[in-house]
Amino acid sequence: MEEIDNAETPQPQRPARSWYLLFLCILTFIGSGISALSYLFMPISRRFFPAVQSTYNQMGMSEMNEQINQLSETIEHIPDWKFLLAVIPYGFAIVGAAFMLRMKPLGFHFYIISQLLLFACLNLLLGGPFAMTAIDVAFSALFVFFYYTQMREVLKTPSDDDTKSID
Repeated sequence: MEEIDNAETPQPQRPARSWYLLFLCILTFIGSGISALSYLFMPISRRFFPAVQSTYNQMGMSEMNEQINQLSETIEHIPDWKFLLAVIPYGFAIVGAAFMLRMKPLGFHFYIISQLLLFACLNLLLGGPFAMTAIDVAFSALFVFFYYTQMREVLKTPSDDDTKSID
């Protein structure tokens, strides 16, 4: 029997991960992680709004008290399951970023799906102060574009010009 030498077996070349992709993924982990946690704990934390209002009253911060009062009135009419459902798109974004960090193109698709679900959840399901503004949509589109440019580099195949022989 002949032994196979692993050192001589060619390994498929994995494309190098850019610092830019790493930076985008870190920003996605931070932003989506914090947002997922905030929506996850919103059903619990909204019960503390009256205590926060009384604290602001005692401190003489009536402007902040009015904002907390408006938010409290809006949130009290939203069922807990809607907040918990809003965690799912952020989870998809985290999974997508993890895949992209491992240079898997599937991550880009997860990220796009997460952004579409996020738009639907925040605008159609929760609405009010939770709805995405134009700036939120622009940032989402910007991140999708940046991830697209990075994934295009990962999936780049040799162009026809590179494979043609010189005549």
